[in-house]
Amino acid sequence: MGIKNPWHSVKQPVYHNHSECNTGNNIEKENWRSGTGGKRLCDECKDWARK
Repeated sequence: MGIKNPWHSVKQPVYHNHSECNTGNNIEKENWRSGTGGKRLCDECKDWARK
């Protein structure tokens, strides 16, 4: 668990990269995309990375 390959939702302004990110893990399948999408890192993922 921890840092993973980035993913994002087409409906969110951020990307995710931490396995414990609740927001990132709740993206609907049809909106899920691999990669950063050119977006900024999610604050929740940043917080998990500091723990």
